[in-house]
This record gives sequence, C-alpha cells and structure tokens, in this order.
Amino acid sequence: MPTGDYQAQHRARSNSLYRGILMSISLPVVEPPIRVMAWHALLYCERLFYLEEVEEIRVADARVYAGRELHESLAVADEGESFETVEVASTSLGLFG
Repeated sequence: MPTGDYQAQHRARSNSLYRGILMSISLPVVEPPIRVMAWHALLYCERLFYLEEVEEIRVADARVYAGRELHESLAVADEGESFETVEVASTSLGLFG
C-alpha cells in the first residue's frame, strides 16, 4: 500500500471519529452562569470553591492588598488615560468572567 493512501485513509478515519465524539457531547445549560474564577477555585481546591462560591467568603491576604496598592499607584500615575473593562461570556458554556 502506498504511503500517501495510508495517510489519507488514517486521516479520514481519525476525522470521522473526532466528529462523532464532538457531535455526541452535549453541554448542560447552567443557570446562572458560573464565574471563570469559580472554575479556577474548583480545580485548585474544592474547599476553596465551597468557601468562595457557596459560603461567599473571600479572604484577602497580603498579596491581594499589595496588588490593590499597586493598581491604585498605577492609576494615579496614568491619570488622563482611559481603560476599558471587558467581560467575556458564553451562554452555551454557561461561563462569564
């Protein structure tokens, strides 16, 4: 069997397999959508996810306060410049952030 024919047949089988897998996946509709940071917390630590998303306890540590101070000092230095906030959301995935 020539190499070109084998590679073409292999690609055709692989593509049809992937199409079949992707077409069979159905994503649930989540109401309300889940914050991207909630997924981050869940993957990092289930307890953290529970505290932040269920109990709504978000504890700021020294790094958070340092970051806030840095952003405030940058904002003072950049007065006159405008910044935009962009929120990205996907209703099909049930995510926003």
